[in-house]
Amino acid sequence: MIKKTVSLEKTVLTIKYVLKPEHIAALFLVKSNNGNVSFKERSEKKMFDTDGLQITWKVCDELTDIGLLKEDEEAFDVFFEISELGEQVLSLNKVNV
Repeated sequence: MIKKTVSLEKTVLTIKYVLKPEHIAALFLVKSNNGNVSFKERSEKKMFDTDGLQITWKVCDELTDIGLLKEDEEAFDVFFEISELGEQVLSLNKVNV
């Protein structure tokens, strides 16, 4: 689970997430894979994506929870794509893998 910190100063709400290296790496891998990644199912036996990127669906779920990926609920398989916020995070110069 991604650690979250929330603060409110006057009228400014700040939410901070501590991303682990595997979260950042997964974002870059999804971006390099035409902005999406898919899985056959959410199963402990089938943790990794179908494209061989070695991304787990659990990491994608965590990135979806904070808005960096979005899940296509109508897809037959478990399918994630990078969100606009995810694109913004990748474009930040502060992001180091």
